[in-house]
Parts: sequence; structure tokens; C-alpha cells
Amino acid sequence: MLYSVLRLGSLSPDLTRFDFRKTALGLTAAVAMLGTASMPATAQVGTPFTAQQCRDAKVIITSIYEGFLSRGGLSQEFTTGVNDWTKNGCQGPIKTVATIDNDETAFGEIRVRLTALRMQATAQPASFNR
Repeated sequence: MLYSVLRLGSLSPDLTRFDFRKTALGLTAAVAMLGTASMPATAQVGTPFTAQQCRDAKVIITSIYEGFLSRGGLSQEFTTGVNDWTKNGCQGPIKTVATIDNDETAFGEIRVRLTALRMQATAQPASFNR
């Protein structure tokens, strides 16, 4: 009897695991939708960077490059693609190839930081003037 209880678990239906998974998936979907909906539309559609934003993007990318030096560096193909994008005035998509794991991680960091940079510029402060 002890073996069957350990092997099969409780004799009553175990709904807590099912409910937990369902709740977790629902919350994850809700957070993703809320996060996407709360972003300004101009931050989502890929409006061109201004000259100041491009200068800021170069500083961000340089700091990310420096952070990866101690973690094994980045591939030449990856850095060439990102550098070409900055030389072209930060216009259009970044055309690069991720050949090592650090490249993928760095690209994720660049994407998040550049999205934050774009959102910062498009966010309008509240105005209480009449």
C-alpha cells in the first residue's frame, strides 16, 4: 500500500498542479499583452532614430561590447553587422549573424536597451495645464 501511494501519489484528485499551471500560463499571457499594449506605438513600429538617439545607441552598444570582453567576447561577424548599422546612422534593421552564444545574449541586451531608448524619447510626461 505504501508503495502504491508513493508511486501514484495521493488517492484524491490532485487539482493544485493543474490549477497552478493554468494560472501561471494565464498570468504570463496577461503580462505579455499588457506590456505590449502599454508601449507607445512609435516605439513598436520602428521609427528611425534621431541623430542624438544614434549617438546614445553607440554609447550603449560600446558598453555592452565592453561587458562581454570579460565573458569571452563577441564574434567578428556580429560586431561587424552592428557596427555597420551604427555607421549607417542607426537606420533600418540590424543585419548581423550570431555565431556564438554570447552574440545572441548581446543582441538581446542591445535590443532591450535600444527599445528603452526609443520609448524614453517617445514617452510624454503628464501635463496638468488647463
